[in-house]
Amino acid sequence: MPKFITSDLKGKELYFDLRADGAKEPEGFWATPIFDSDRSKAQQELTATGKGTQPIWRELLKRHIVRWQGFVDVRGKEIPCTAENIEMLCESDMSAMMGIFNILSDAANYGQMLAEKN
Repeated sequence: MPKFITSDLKGKELYFDLRADGAKEPEGFWATPIFDSDRSKAQQELTATGKGTQPIWRELLKRHIVRWQGFVDVRGKEIPCTAENIEMLCESDMSAMMGIFNILSDAANYGQMLAEKN
């Protein structure tokens, strides 16, 4: 059965588990769902600042990824979650980051709701 993100989840953090089967160490990221209005707003802002040729998916990742765990380089050194590192990874490992963007774009089927606070 398909799942859908509804407007009441705008701005709410979801967790996206990236562990391979059997992996013991946590690997994943927390992000807010991307709505069409977010895409439009980002495109307008990029155009207004003269960065309209920058791929929109990179900007959306920087805006919506809140934090991550288990992101390491090929030497095993942890990569902190910053806008600069997201941009760097988009440049140096585009296919992996586009995969994360695709997962985030289908948040309803991949994301897990975090416990809501009363």
